[in-house]
Amino acid sequence: YVDQYTIDCWGDSRIENGSPGTPMPTYLQNKLGQQYVVNNYGVSSQTSGEVAMRYGSNEVYLTLENNEIPADTDPVNVTNIICSAGDRFGFSNLYNLSGHTPVECYLCGVRGYLSITNVNTQTFRRATSCTAINVPPESRAWVTDNDSDIHTVVIWVGKNDQTTAGDTWYKTGVLSNIKSMVKRLNHNRFI
Repeated sequence: YVDQYTIDCWGDSRIENGSPGTPMPTYLQNKLGQQYVVNNYGVSSQTSGEVAMRYGSNEVYLTLENNEIPADTDPVNVTNIICSAGDRFGFSNLYNLSGHTPVECYLCGVRGYLSITNVNTQTFRRATSCTAINVPPESRAWVTDNDSDIHTVVIWVGKNDQTTAGDTWYKTGVLSNIKSMVKRLNHNRFI
């Protein structure tokens, strides 16, 4: 099944709010008309590794406060996040502003949501109450599949990775993150 009328735009501020100008999803929606659905999955200030993590193409490992998912649905602080892509810029801006949609994921078999509670604090909140579960440090969080594997995808990343001109990591790291996002697709409809 291929949804030819839905476009998912993934990236940083150029996708989210246009920075500067009109956001790309808004521009595409205006040009293509109402027969298309254009989704905006942009988050300002994110690096290519952070976008790829949200997209589900980079592995993510979490350490929770007290190494436990509580029995209730109250959020628990995430004390460490590691990305398989080696995103050297860390995750201090993982979801840099409150109000962004939490990322649905599974941690040790528990469905929940990774989100921000304030500027530099990420939390995991289980979806439904159950028995408390011990979680070893640096446990893999499986980001729930998004529908981009059946939608056309626009990827705009890299602006926030660059630190100095000629930076080797910038050239290889950003390309590696883009390749991981493209590899996750099972089609060739991407920009």
